[in-house]
Amino acid sequence: MPRGTTINAARYCETVEKLRRAIKNKRPGLLTIGVKIQYDNARPHTANVNIDLIKTFGWEIIDHPPYSPDVALSDLKKHLGGKKFDTDAEVQKEVNTWPREADGEWYTAGVNKFIVRMRKVLEKMAIM
Repeated sequence: MPRGTTINAARYCETVEKLRRAIKNKRPGLLTIGVKIQYDNARPHTANVNIDLIKTFGWEIIDHPPYSPDVALSDLKKHLGGKKFDTDAEVQKEVNTWPREADGEWYTAGVNKFIVRMRKVLEKMAIM
């Protein structure tokens, strides 16, 4: 989307419909097995029109604890910290090349950290 564009409920519905088409084209069996979509509490996500659309698809909505520090992508933040970019294209290039330049140990550590963070999220959700 162009810089400065606001995502409203209608735009978000379009995005969800595109997601459904992409799943249908790329992973057709997934729609019959069932799709789970994780949401935060952003207004476009919680608008009745979007909730109704998701329900018509038969998808399950999984709530996400808002602003959970347990699921932050802090490694990218550290990598970008202190760097100055003049254009959006420079930022996009840096974000896209960063994971390609990382070594295998970084990926293994990241997956392990992700598992621990997701367990914490699931534990918090079970308590709620």
